[in-house]
Amino acid sequence: MPKGRIKFTAESPRDPDWATDPEGVVTKIAEQNNATYVPNSLHFSHDRRTAWAVIDTVEPEEDSGATRFFQLAQDLDASEITLLIGTERWLELGGPPGSAS
Repeated sequence: MPKGRIKFTAESPRDPDWATDPEGVVTKIAEQNNATYVPNSLHFSHDRRTAWAVIDTVEPEEDSGATRFFQLAQDLDASEITLLIGTERWLELGGPPGSAS
């Protein structure tokens, strides 16, 4: 599954359980949008204004439910979603700058 990192304001989402169970809320919203929250990946900036979480996404096939990135972003009031590639693929693409042979 492709991983994604989502950034959103820590004052969102607007869910009554956000203050007491933020991981549960992110898990629920991710599932509603065909994604899987990666447990213990939710973290906050030092000033507690910004939050990030890592999700596993569903790569779309004709008959599968694709991750609804736009709706997921809207539900979390996100300002950014970043899709991450696996280490092997990153190395196939040349790895860190200046390391290509």
